Amino acid sequence: MSAPSRRRMLALLAACAAAPIPARAQARPLQVGVVPNVNARLILTNYQPFRDQLQRALNRPVEIATATDFRAFYERMIVGAYDLSIAPANLTRLAELDHGLAPFAIYEPGIPGCLVMWKDRRVGDVAELRGKTLALSNPQSLVALKGVAWLEARGLVRDRDYRTIHARNDESLAQLLSTGEAPLAMMSRGELMAVHPDLRARLEELVEFARVPGFVLSTARALPDADVRDLRAAVLALPQSEDGREFLRRAGVQVVRPLAPAEMTALDDTVAATRGFMTAR
Repeated sequence: MSAPSRRRMLALLAACAAAPIPARAQARPLQVGVVPNVNARLILTNYQPFRDQLQRALNRPVEIATATDFRAFYERMIVGAYDLSIAPANLTRLAELDHGLAPFAIYEPGIPGCLVMWKDRRVGDVAELRGKTLALSNPQSLVALKGVAWLEARGLVRDRDYRTIHARNDESLAQLLSTGEAPLAMMSRGELMAVHPDLRARLEELVEFARVPGFVLSTARALPDADVRDLRAAVLALPQSEDGREFLRRAGVQVVRPLAPAEMTALDDTVAATRGFMTAR
């Protein structure tokens, strides 16, 4: 081999030796979908330690995602955009029955539903809602469904005795109270606590009308069995880790526990109304 050829060969071998060895392809990020019951900023803040712990436990990247509203979230949930969905119990039950999602765990304690008023416009009794407007931020939520049924049991039927107005977010809900456009707002206590503190200080609960089941966690139908097993184990082990405990503190969750099948069938009386909300155009 001539000297120039040898020099070219040595240069090629040196270049190959210096080139970085391609890293093993990382696993696809696990998609965790969280229902948009509060604003996206708060969801991402609360779920950051949840994500960090899952990444360590599963040794793969995890991404937290949400949507613009309940219906957009549900549509992504049922097509498998989320490997793990965290949603109200009624929404999860509908997805289980109609699209094969597999619920396995639930947050505790349950979610308090309350009627809230503006302190400077106090309401003495729910009967004062008659002929007026009730503000809602998430009319598809289990809190709203149970709240409307609670009012009906007290002789107040929606669209007959009172109207409803849908607020874009918790801040808008408070504004409707402040202007007197709506004397009462129906919301979960978590939604109430998500209102800016300065605004929340001017709100007051009239009554807690129900305590509904906490959010339910479910896995997508297409997720491989091994991934389902590992993911479920990691979620149920959250309270055993420092990041997991920090998530529970931020989210106001005391326990993440396995779900009993009977807890889902108990929600069947909400399925028709929930399906109506999700399919209405």
